[in-house]
Amino acid sequence: MGVARLRHVLTWVICVPVTVVYSSAGLVASFLSSDGHLAHALARSWARTLLRAGGVRVRVVGLDAATAARESCVYVCNHQSALDIPAVMATLPGQLRFLAKASLFRIPFSGWYMTRVGYVPVDRRDPKRALRVLKRAREAGAGGTAILVFPEGTRIAEGTLGPLKRGSFHVARDAGLDIVPVAVINSGRLMPAGGWRVEPGTIEIRIGEPILADPSATPRQLAETTRGALAALGGWN
Repeated sequence: MGVARLRHVLTWVICVPVTVVYSSAGLVASFLSSDGHLAHALARSWARTLLRAGGVRVRVVGLDAATAARESCVYVCNHQSALDIPAVMATLPGQLRFLAKASLFRIPFSGWYMTRVGYVPVDRRDPKRALRVLKRAREAGAGGTAILVFPEGTRIAEGTLGPLKRGSFHVARDAGLDIVPVAVINSGRLMPAGGWRVEPGTIEIRIGEPILADPSATPRQLAETTRGALAALGGWN
């Protein structure tokens, strides 16, 4: 077995039990600390552990822009790779809650943790459920928790940016939350969509200036404005 292949195998050997351990600890923490801070601290530690195991470093540009946003905001990120979640979890300020595919909540340990701490499942086959999801997300935001979304809806190849689905912009507008664009750079090269190998390297997180969710704007307008800001951050079309 070559050195590179051995490193990939060892990365997964480490990551799977680490995820189980941290998810279990987060479940316990959610009962011990009602404000969520302990569970979120464990989630950050999980993210940093996975990144270290894969030899991945994260460089952040524009952190002041994120801290300038109100505590309750919507982080809007592009999505290239499975590395995106640990990269942003390890670096973005505030307590984060995801809007995530409903299927992820059925995974033992990590899915149980996500349900317990208030992550929000989205089932695209059930529009009425989606409306309930948006209401829960608004309530989470109003309570001071930042909402993290990947509105492209799927992983997009490195160097490109897909259209943004409008659901999360309904949330931001109706709840009066700032929208903070976050460009994730290079994760698609380190771990391409559909692949299992993680290459050592650096992911850059570029955080843009907060965008006020004008109550008179349509979700389409907010999505277009945010996509333009993301494209400028990442140098994409």
